Amino acid sequence: MRYTDLANESYRLFQNVDVPGITYEKESCGDDIIIEKIEITDDNAAQKIGKNKGRYISINSEYAQNRDIAHHRRLGRALGEQIRGLLPPDGELTMVVGLGNRAMTPDALGPKTLEKIMVTKHLKEMYPHLTDERLSAVCTFLPSVLGLTGIESADSVQAVCRAVKPSCVIAVDSLAAAEACRINDTIQLSDTGIAPGAGVGNRRRGLDRQTLGVPVLAVGIPVVVRLGELTGTEEEYRDMIVTPKNIDSIINDCSGIIACGINTALHRNITAEEIADFMY
Repeated sequence: MRYTDLANESYRLFQNVDVPGITYEKESCGDDIIIEKIEITDDNAAQKIGKNKGRYISINSEYAQNRDIAHHRRLGRALGEQIRGLLPPDGELTMVVGLGNRAMTPDALGPKTLEKIMVTKHLKEMYPHLTDERLSAVCTFLPSVLGLTGIESADSVQAVCRAVKPSCVIAVDSLAAAEACRINDTIQLSDTGIAPGAGVGNRRRGLDRQTLGVPVLAVGIPVVVRLGELTGTEEEYRDMIVTPKNIDSIINDCSGIIACGINTALHRNITAEEIADFMY
């Protein structure tokens, strides 16, 4: 099995084989966005494809090569529509968790995304009569990484969940791809939760409904690939991780796209201009 966090990459290994328990759909969203939906409903299928049971949505577009703000907003809105379809219908509070290490650029997607999320939980509680009714209650949490805190991300997120009692958690993290062409051209959304570091062989305890007690949506973009997947190089170098030289701009752009998707999914009928006004 190739090292990848992407369900659509794993699925392609079996797309010409009849695997019961896996459904696949593909649709267009405008002229430049392709959406792939994979649902795994069977334990045997999950084991074969190497992914947990659940729904996986991939939004594909060459947005890293197109740094047009309007294009990024279209991607954000497309992501927002898909997130909205997976949110619990009666949710009162959503907690957005940024996984990763802000000091390491390829791993900073989660922390950078949190900087652009519209946080409203405190406003809804303190000033309910002044709060725009279009805003829902949103909080964020940045658990950092085990190497810096000595605490598993899953443990700290679980503790915060017990305290604030969110209806849903949205976890954002950098992902790993098997193919270099997938780097920063795919947004993956799933309702299966997330195991931080799984794509690069550093699997930590997962964030999912079982560990947190609430639905967990995972959002990420692949920004790294194993050297061995690219070159089939000798064993001592196979596990080296490579990333594009313009990773700074990629993380900045992609965090904005994901934040736009989360903001538009959680706060109904809010425009991009209103989001900018709220944040700044």
